[in-house]
Amino acid sequence: MKIFFKSFVPILLLSVGLFFFWLLNAHSPKPAVRSYLNNVPPVSVQEVFPQVVNIPVYSRGLVTPGVELVLTSELGGRVSYVSAGLIAGGRFRKGDLLFAVDDSAIKHDITRVESRLLTAQQRYRTLVAEIEAEQGVEGLKTSQSYLNKRLQESKAQVRAARAEYELVQLKFKKTKVFAPFDGRVRESFLVEEQIVPPGFRAAIIYATNSVQVRLPLSDRQIQLINMPGLTHDLKKNPKVMLRLQFGENFYYWSGSLIGAEGSVDPRNRLMYMVAQIDTQNQVQNDQANSQVSRPTLWSGQLLEAEISGKTFNNIVVLPREILRFGNHVWVVDENDRLREKNVKVLYKAKNLAYVNEGLAYGERVVVSPLDVAIEGMKVKTQLDGQAEATVSNPNSASSIMTRDASGKVVIGKSIRQRPTGLAQAVQYDSDTKTPSIPHPGASNVLRESVR
Repeated sequence: MKIFFKSFVPILLLSVGLFFFWLLNAHSPKPAVRSYLNNVPPVSVQEVFPQVVNIPVYSRGLVTPGVELVLTSELGGRVSYVSAGLIAGGRFRKGDLLFAVDDSAIKHDITRVESRLLTAQQRYRTLVAEIEAEQGVEGLKTSQSYLNKRLQESKAQVRAARAEYELVQLKFKKTKVFAPFDGRVRESFLVEEQIVPPGFRAAIIYATNSVQVRLPLSDRQIQLINMPGLTHDLKKNPKVMLRLQFGENFYYWSGSLIGAEGSVDPRNRLMYMVAQIDTQNQVQNDQANSQVSRPTLWSGQLLEAEISGKTFNNIVVLPREILRFGNHVWVVDENDRLREKNVKVLYKAKNLAYVNEGLAYGERVVVSPLDVAIEGMKVKTQLDGQAEATVSNPNSASSIMTRDASGKVVIGKSIRQRPTGLAQAVQYDSDTKTPSIPHPGASNVLRESVR
């Protein structure tokens, strides 16, 4: 009986479990049957319209004086006068007396040398009179060579006395040192009543009528600007728009490239261009006219610069983020399918890519991000209303911008409203990590260089 019970109970339990499993499965709700459609992902595209563009180059640099020199005293002696402006940070005008050395001893030398000059002149006149008198008396015949020798000796004495007199006068003028230009004092080492030797460094001064800015550029940036033909004629050289952030405000100056340093910096492999700002004859642009309280440029201040570049034809300007694996982009063919294309990029900025080969007129380039992209994949296209503009940042002062009658910025096929205010976002160049300048007047400056 125990053997039967042990064999029957497991079979019974298994049968009961199977019955309940069938019961639950038979009365459970049926899953809903859904039909899955092949959803076509939408993409934003930008039509290709090659343009004539002027690619701006961005950099930054420190302000340095256009002219800086060490003021020295050519004469030694006691300092009798020091100008109140000859202190660190002091200002002066051209022709102002900066300092003077005691001239008492030189005045005595002037009196002595002047007397010697008058004596030599009187001797010469007396000799001439004697010669003329001898020639008028009969019977007195002096050798002509002897008379000429005496005249030459007398003339030489007069010339020597006059040269000594002029030398003393020149030393007297050097006792007073005047300002050679309008400028400021960087350092001063002079005090009144000080005894100084000849050649003593009195001060370091610099001119304020013009300043220079050293701008580092990479080789890729240099190929975008007109390097040959740089002259001191600022109107013919590439234009530069420079911006200074002073407190919470931004101020602008226009300048020009005047040259390049003759070597590449071995530390960063960059070449330094020199931009000059004529602070006295500053050409005021529309934005700068409203800057009544524009501050003075100080030596050592950091300026952000936008340099107008060359004019290039048949350039397509695209957002840089759409580039894949360096120089590949997705395009949509006539059957609305994705195709990968290899393009040649002339220059890559922070947010823009300037393409000069590989895209045909009217092609549709995908500008929206794709999670999954496969060659030949079907997509649904729509013109990018926001990204159709070739510039991803409307504040960028690119030369491809134009303005219509309403004051809006026209970029390619799209129109964007210009933001107002000076405090605007700053882009950075990819090569030198330097900022672009969203200055409303910069595009005008660049277009002027194209004309």
